[in-house]
Amino acid sequence: MANEGEELEDSLSKFQRRFAQLPDVEEPPQTFLHLLGQESKETDWNTILSYFLDPSEPHGFGTDLLEAFLSSLEPNPKLNFDFDRLDSGNVEVRSEWVMRDSGVRP
Repeated sequence: MANEGEELEDSLSKFQRRFAQLPDVEEPPQTFLHLLGQESKETDWNTILSYFLDPSEPHGFGTDLLEAFLSSLEPNPKLNFDFDRLDSGNVEVRSEWVMRDSGVRP
């Protein structure tokens, strides 16, 4: 029987394949924040997201959510990073990061 990590990976792979099959739309959909009438509360939502992505927080997910999030970024050729080499148990999660050299926030 597959362990929980393999089951999660299989589920995420299935989701990713099904998501890729969604048709393109002419007009981009509204964001979740807009649908909830919370578009002005982006900072609050960033704080919530960073809490759940941080393995050191007591949410009970450990590194699972962070690893699932990072694995969704892997197919992006614009990223020059090998996620397999990342020690997801030893990370610092921040809700925002200012890049002083470029002035661009990721």
